[in-house]
Amino acid sequence: MAGITEADAGRPGRGDPRRRAAVRAAVRAYLGQMWEDRWLTAPGLLLPGLGSVFVWFVPALVVARVLARFDDGERPAAGELTPYLLAFAGAWLFGELLWRLGIHLLIRADARGVATLQRRGMDALFEQDLAFFHDDFAGSLTKKVVNYGASYEAFMDTLAFNVSSNVVPMGFAGVVLWHYSPWLVVALVGMVAVTGAAVLPLIFRRQALVDAREAASNHVAAHVADTLTNMDAVRLFAREDEESATHARNVERWRTWAVRSWDYQNLRVETLT
Repeated sequence: MAGITEADAGRPGRGDPRRRAAVRAAVRAYLGQMWEDRWLTAPGLLLPGLGSVFVWFVPALVVARVLARFDDGERPAAGELTPYLLAFAGAWLFGELLWRLGIHLLIRADARGVATLQRRGMDALFEQDLAFFHDDFAGSLTKKVVNYGASYEAFMDTLAFNVSSNVVPMGFAGVVLWHYSPWLVVALVGMVAVTGAAVLPLIFRRQALVDAREAASNHVAAHVADTLTNMDAVRLFAREDEESATHARNVERWRTWAVRSWDYQNLRVETLT
């Protein structure tokens, strides 16, 4: 947990070895926590993807079957449509059930992981020598420890709702398309690969903006915490206006990097995808 200087908060950390090492260490810790709670994380990540298959793909296949069955123009009787309606509704409801069950397990995996990582983060602070605390803002350390655990939830949710819920349905779509023509599967995989190759450099660029945003956020928290901790000195020397101005500059710096990172995700990464 290295200290955040004002210069760190003011620009993206391009190639900062400490930051890269910290990110790798956090990812290893998160993956280790997922493995430790695999009886929760495995179904929690898989079930939303399976739920998406039954909610979006299977009903569409039922509709396609209806169109193929009654393509001669005759009006089907209610009895003839009933099995298709039951299949449509049953698939959709089963998919929603899988989603609810997956989220139920994911909530518990998130809670266990965040709690465990919060405790380990605090224990890691206790293992440091006094010089470590003298060289760091108390507020910055506080925010880092809290974010270390809290970010696990975002990590898990990204895997469940952005990765699994898309990858599993694509696998199902590939199986269905294979029955029509293997070239359709090749085209699907090719388009996904081209999109991934095009988006990957943008993701790395956005990560630099996210690093700058988080560094600025840490600096805001550090200044607020240290100002409150030393409120007696602030009042004694009547530095309220100076501390308020410093806080306003820190917040504005965070706002600038936050907007840049969010805009980059929206206008570059999502648009290209």
